[in-house]
Amino acid sequence: MYPFKNFVKPWCLVSLICIAFSSCKKEYIDYPYAEIINFSIIDANGAVLKAAVDNNEIIIYWPPEQAVPETVTPTVTVSERANVQPASNTPIAFTDGTSFTVTAEDGTAKVYKLKRIINVPKPYVTDFSGITSYNDKNFILVGDQLSFAGDYFNTTEGQLKVFFLTADGREVEVPISNSTSLNIWAIPDEMTVGTYTSVRLESAPYTITVERDFEVIEDPRPSNIPLNEAITLKRGEEYKLAGKNLDKVTQLLLNNQNSRTYIPVEIVNVSSDEITLRIPVDFPLNTYHSVRFIYESTPYFSDTINTLSLNNTLTVTE
Repeated sequence: MYPFKNFVKPWCLVSLICIAFSSCKKEYIDYPYAEIINFSIIDANGAVLKAAVDNNEIIIYWPPEQAVPETVTPTVTVSERANVQPASNTPIAFTDGTSFTVTAEDGTAKVYKLKRIINVPKPYVTDFSGITSYNDKNFILVGDQLSFAGDYFNTTEGQLKVFFLTADGREVEVPISNSTSLNIWAIPDEMTVGTYTSVRLESAPYTITVERDFEVIEDPRPSNIPLNEAITLKRGEEYKLAGKNLDKVTQLLLNNQNSRTYIPVEIVNVSSDEITLRIPVDFPLNTYHSVRFIYESTPYFSDTINTLSLNNTLTVTE
């Protein structure tokens, strides 16, 4: 019986050692967590802005009336044993869609994208002017000024635009000549000639639409191209004056600013862009500074007289 006892003791000892050894040899599973816990940046005034992280979006609310920077340097906290790229405290482009990749210890990766919400005040329009109404026509001439009055217009470069919209959804951008936070001035050019049903003002990130039926037209009234240099004509001599819509002219007069009188000349030939005049043989000898057109009325204007400067003098001699 004693020999059996002696055999059991060593066996029990070996078993206890094995159990103890196996209990110390636990396997640790790599962490699968790839979350952004905290994300923050500093605004233009030095205050901390904490992001809301939702559905793989990092949402930053930027304060109103602060210039939006091109880059920011975020502080990023991620899950234990995970890493993030770009790393925390690395400058990044402050634009929508800038991405961050969080990689867990076990290799699991999640991509988060930046989404900015710029808290700029919503602009409003109190007055919209520049459209002329005559009879059943609402129109603006090419080169005339269209204006908006209001407040909170975003004058940052590239953030303010004006469009004319047609009934079929076509849009034409209108050049902006000047703008402040309170006013916008736009001048239609030749590319905007057409018929429209509304005007859209884009003041990022907002859009304002003004419903209005109107046309953009070239000025239908006769006009001359100013003289490049002073000219001298003799009585009975002819001269070709260039311009627009000159085929509507029925009478042409020259003006002397000292006498303030308009004296008719003879019309020899006329086309839409050129009129040939002849100085009458008894025309007063003088220097003339402007031209007056008498013309047929148009559907857009009641007036039938247009007086324009020659820019240079026209002198009549013997």
